[in-house]
Amino acid sequence: ADLASRPAIRVGMIDSFAATAGPAIVKRITASASQLLLWSGLANSHAQALLNRQLDLIVTSDSLEDVDNIVRRAIFTEPFVIALPRARLKEFQDADLTKLIQRAPLIRFSARSHFGAVIERHLRRSGHTARPFLEIDTSDVVMSMVAADLGWTITTPLCLLQGRMYESQIATLPLPGPQLSRTIYQLSREGEYEDMAENCFQVSRSILESEIFPELRASIPWLRSGIALC
Repeated sequence: ADLASRPAIRVGMIDSFAATAGPAIVKRITASASQLLLWSGLANSHAQALLNRQLDLIVTSDSLEDVDNIVRRAIFTEPFVIALPRARLKEFQDADLTKLIQRAPLIRFSARSHFGAVIERHLRRSGHTARPFLEIDTSDVVMSMVAADLGWTITTPLCLLQGRMYESQIATLPLPGPQLSRTIYQLSREGEYEDMAENCFQVSRSILESEIFPELRASIPWLRSGIALC
């Protein structure tokens, strides 16, 4: 009877969050929900699903600022970084974006994604153009290409953690030039599942602080306070 009285909730998470913090968060949430439907994938599809009432809550990098009646909870902020083949670390250690683009292909995240679009805007605004090469949707595939010495990429610590199986073959450097960061939000509709949304938000913060951030700072020592709760 207690289980039957608990609400079912439909949650969407961007891939990098679902693959890293997701399992621990879901384990905690299912203690207070009778059923949980989890979608992972691109932020754009989750945003539309929330607006169409196909999802009740999403974790995304797109805050939907132009949409009314949305509850926005900022979870954490992380910087964009450079990921490159570890074997070429000395060659690229002090290189700026211009030299990186000249010396090796840029492996892009798909421009169809909010993540990829943010990176492309940053490159254009800083006056950089890289020739088309590889454009990929998922972080783990991007990291596999970098690990195979096919090029370098602009990514974030959470995406690097998603591709942790390639950690020994990949080196990470701060993004040269103007800095770029992203904030991950939890979005829900006003007046719906308020207690569950607040619980999910607090659980997410707790898992990040106790499990995810320590792992990232151990693998990227210079990161330190660059990644933090909002």
